Amino acid sequence: MSKIESQHQSDRLITQEYQRSVSNELLTTRKASQAQADDATSLQNKLINCTLAVAIGVGLLVCAKAAEIFTAVPVSVNVVASAKLFVAYQQTELIITEKDIARGYIAVPSALRFSVITNSQYGFLVNFYPVGHIFESVEVGGIGSSAHLDESGGTIVQRGQSPQNSKYELGFRFKLQPSVHPGTYPWPLQISLQALT
Repeated sequence: MSKIESQHQSDRLITQEYQRSVSNELLTTRKASQAQADDATSLQNKLINCTLAVAIGVGLLVCAKAAEIFTAVPVSVNVVASAKLFVAYQQTELIITEKDIARGYIAVPSALRFSVITNSQYGFLVNFYPVGHIFESVEVGGIGSSAHLDESGGTIVQRGQSPQNSKYELGFRFKLQPSVHPGTYPWPLQISLQALT
């Protein structure tokens, strides 16, 4: 016996018990004759049966519609590539002497130490932005092979998936502008990081 049939039978027993008690109440209080009580019970039976039929029909219709509504929906997730730069040490100034000017360049080893955390499998870009106009070009070592950037700065590409926390130590060799004088200057390069996608 199905669950719906079992529930229907249980509801019918409760209804019959209720009908008997309503019919007995009408007869014992003498508010209706036996014929009127029988007519009321018959009408009540028809209404209850009709209500149950409608309820079962609506229930079956809702189940059928629910089966149509619930369908498989494909879901995909795109993870945005990101890269974070954590600077451990950065030179804040550049001291240029008469000897540096005579030589035409100044070399600064270990001027910048940083680590990179990225989820990009393609690698990342290190962008260099000049501050002031004290050099014509700069050679940057410490990320792969040495890179040569002009006075407008530039970008170094680090390809491939790096270890989770890659550490780098950069050295710089600035070819000085002929017009530069001896003195203390703010560090002439700023950097930023960008994940490759």
